[in-house]
Amino acid sequence: MSHSSSDAAIEVIKVGRDGIRFRFGAELHIPEHPSWVPPRPPDEALPAQYDRFWVTATSPPPTRDGKPWEWGLMVADPGQDPPPAFDPTVDGEWQRHGITWVDGIPLLDTPPLDSVILDQALHVPFEWGREMTFEEKPDPLGFLSVPYKQPYEYDPTYVSVGVNYYGEYTLPWRTPLAPGAWVAVSFDRFRPPERKSADFITQVRDCNLFHSPSWRPAAG
Repeated sequence: MSHSSSDAAIEVIKVGRDGIRFRFGAELHIPEHPSWVPPRPPDEALPAQYDRFWVTATSPPPTRDGKPWEWGLMVADPGQDPPPAFDPTVDGEWQRHGITWVDGIPLLDTPPLDSVILDQALHVPFEWGREMTFEEKPDPLGFLSVPYKQPYEYDPTYVSVGVNYYGEYTLPWRTPLAPGAWVAVSFDRFRPPERKSADFITQVRDCNLFHSPSWRPAAG
């Protein structure tokens, strides 16, 4: 399931102890989007991008205007009014119901350097006819850090949305993580503080992407 976080989108596939696998798309074909610049799709192929797009991940997620990162997140349980506060130590409820946000929830802060576990440019090729799918339902793999308008909120028919740039990536963490650890992923490197984009928050599963299934990081 894809999530638009600016004029880009992420679809997380798997988050393991040693890395992350995700799909990334940029320049969404949504005429109402604030960054729309016709023509989209273009009349001619566009050059691949080598350092325009970056992915940065940090664990734990950075604070939120100095408050804990989970501040202002709520479980979107339709059976409870008001929605209960999100608790990152409790599994099940947010995966089942999804997440909502208090009005005016602050963006995530710039993370301390020692919490950054991934920071690199993405080589993203142009593709004709590539689409990403957006669905209005909970994603059990994660959620946006703040609300951000999704394609189907512009128009209910925007479920499969064209993108100019697209790639699938499997990238290693700088240091291994324990299952259950929380990770924040940004395509704006968590800056500037007044950015208009959202980050993606996900959780490490009991799996590996670069090692055998039985591999566990050495203690310490």
